[in-house]
Amino acid sequence: MKNLNASNFPDDLLYMCWLKFSSLLNNNYMYKLSGGISFSFRFRKEHFAHLIGLHKLEDIPLCNSLNDKTKHGIADIIYRKVKSKSADISYSVISSSKYFSQIEDRVTYFLNIDDVLFSNIIINFDKSKINSTLKSNMILYTYFNSKILHLCIYNYNKLCYPESFFARNYRYYIKNQTQRTVTEISIQNFKTKDNTTYSFDSSGNIKELVH
Repeated sequence: MKNLNASNFPDDLLYMCWLKFSSLLNNNYMYKLSGGISFSFRFRKEHFAHLIGLHKLEDIPLCNSLNDKTKHGIADIIYRKVKSKSADISYSVISSSKYFSQIEDRVTYFLNIDDVLFSNIIINFDKSKINSTLKSNMILYTYFNSKILHLCIYNYNKLCYPESFFARNYRYYIKNQTQRTVTEISIQNFKTKDNTTYSFDSSGNIKELVH
């Protein structure tokens, strides 16, 4: 996968994250793991704001509204505002928040999410080992420069969705957890009906099987 970072883009980085996210929306990601385990998930518009971490910017009213359970549709509003390059929510706006340092790595490395999708995986994530508030029971992760990029997947009654994305300098979330090997990934595009399947050799190298 092509490595990207914020310095590649002179334009609004939040909008570039939206472009990357929107490219994932029409796909269903189906995974086969060692041990006969399989699961699938997809990205939805309402996941964007949370994956980027905008709910943590409590001093920006629109972002803080994501934390108000009585307000519905805020994530969709943010999705549409970023899409239209609204002045209400841009990289300039979010980077002015005093809380921005909490999500800066998410925004910076979100353009590399493709690398995480084709990577290592933890199953049966035991949050009690690290006193985490994550609901997720699976974590896709990959190493990128000095960072470890994580995509956390919550499997609730066999319905999986991406709960969180973040970067860390340490193995806090993956140390002493149950690892599995990804043996095959199929990506089905709902719009084009294309189905592309990739397998992995013993060294973890990707081979495209069917397109």
